[in-house]
Amino acid sequence: MSATWNERVGERRRALNLTKTELAKRCGVSVPTAQQWESGEIEETSASNFDRLAKVLEVSVNWLRFGTYVDDEDLMAGLTNTQQQTVRTLINTLRRQNEEAVQIAEELKRSSNGD
Repeated sequence: MSATWNERVGERRRALNLTKTELAKRCGVSVPTAQQWESGEIEETSASNFDRLAKVLEVSVNWLRFGTYVDDEDLMAGLTNTQQQTVRTLINTLRRQNEEAVQIAEELKRSSNGD
């Protein structure tokens, strides 16, 4: 199994016979972004990008991010409905915070590069 999510993107893209251009188009990103995902130049991306990548690559977000096949429903087994809702709310909050952090990091990177 690939060690990083970046390597898993390339591995899965090739398994599906997709070009980097096709991957970029289906994910709604630029070709350079798709190339940087695979090269590891982009070490982290937003939750929405992980969601789109997983859908296009026909894998779970867990496998893409962590290399595991744990199903979200397996994680929720044994929790009450209230506990499940709390977990889902926390996950959504973390996704939003991750997206905000990635945006801030991208802005800082652009400003440090003089863009």
